[in-house]
Amino acid sequence: TLAAYDSRSEAYLGAGQQVSLEVNVGEIKFGKPEEVKSILGDVITQRLKTEGFQVADDQPTVFKIEYKEQAGNTLQLAKNVKPSAANPLGRVATGQTLETTAALFELSWYDRESQKTLWSKKVAINPRVLYLKEATAQGARTEMFENLQSRLRAEFIPYFIPKDDTLKMLPFEITLPE
Repeated sequence: TLAAYDSRSEAYLGAGQQVSLEVNVGEIKFGKPEEVKSILGDVITQRLKTEGFQVADDQPTVFKIEYKEQAGNTLQLAKNVKPSAANPLGRVATGQTLETTAALFELSWYDRESQKTLWSKKVAINPRVLYLKEATAQGARTEMFENLQSRLRAEFIPYFIPKDDTLKMLPFEITLPE
């Protein structure tokens, strides 16, 4: 597989290739879909450039991101107090709750010529703990969206997908036995 990657053999996706980007944004809890689309497009474009790709219109290989938000977990609010032997974490429940925003996204490589999805990954982000200065639903959504951008910058994305089924895509994931 490494030899095939180095020799730039027949591949749907390989080093230095021009690719297109498609960003689709569904329902958003706070903010404007066009703004979210622009931010996600910028983050993914930078990520693809880091992997050695050139982003251009009308290419046969397309990187897609499908994104939407929905109601997330309901969290119990707590306030910080001075830690003590009885309360070493220094947190006291306020009795109030806050609904977070959950994000669902799917990343995929798609080949227009064969109309084939070459690789895809679905991810759900639903915060269980947040540290907020502004304890509002909108503040929780803002925090989640900032964390999501960091995650996208580090998410596993293949940079080589061979046409030969006997070769593996790179990088590849191995599921270890438990």
